Amino acid sequence: MQTRLLPHTPFQLGRFVCQHKIVPSLYLSGDFVDYWSAEDGQLVFYIADVSGHGASSAFVTVLLKYMARDITKRQHKRHESLSAAAILAKLNKELNQANLQKHVTMFIGIVDQKSNYLTYSAAGHYPMPIVGSRKGYTLLEEKSFPLGVHDKASYDDVILEIDSEFSMNLFSDGVLELIDAQSLASKESYLIDLVTSKKGDYQEVYDSLDLDSVANAPDDVALLTIEMSGH
Repeated sequence: MQTRLLPHTPFQLGRFVCQHKIVPSLYLSGDFVDYWSAEDGQLVFYIADVSGHGASSAFVTVLLKYMARDITKRQHKRHESLSAAAILAKLNKELNQANLQKHVTMFIGIVDQKSNYLTYSAAGHYPMPIVGSRKGYTLLEEKSFPLGVHDKASYDDVILEIDSEFSMNLFSDGVLELIDAQSLASKESYLIDLVTSKKGDYQEVYDSLDLDSVANAPDDVALLTIEMSGH
């Protein structure tokens, strides 16, 4: 069931192409990605990592999918501008009220193709995404609470201007288990170097991580890439 709930890959909306891969450590995964066209044509996407593994964590990913999409629909009906931070705040409130004994790290982005701006917000997600532009490749920085931990947690919108060389590579922390390096800083550096050398290309990053041959992974692994068409 969980696999059927994942979005089609690849998926193109306007000039942007979304692709993903999830490798579960068990039959069901606590990692999840989603992307869709909001009512006003904006591209909404996220990567989430639910604490734990197996069925209980997978159940929360199903809730996230329906809650996130419902929140964006409600924002549109109220004629509110889509806000990544507002979506996280609402998800955090609903997860705390549900008392599921799970916390969720999440990164969510909203691409407005008319203005060429990306609005994003993060809830304790690690590692943060790597963004490509004409200026090169950068690891985003953001400190925040995971969802479902603190009912008073607040989240902020960050706005980035998108250029013709835009790409974004998002990973769950399970990818760090695949990198042979001693420290987290070294593993982050490896990821940045990898994405830079492959120019953010989904297939080349995928192949370099050898995700097709991953077996008995100690943690779920998720990869999500947003690229400008023709990038």
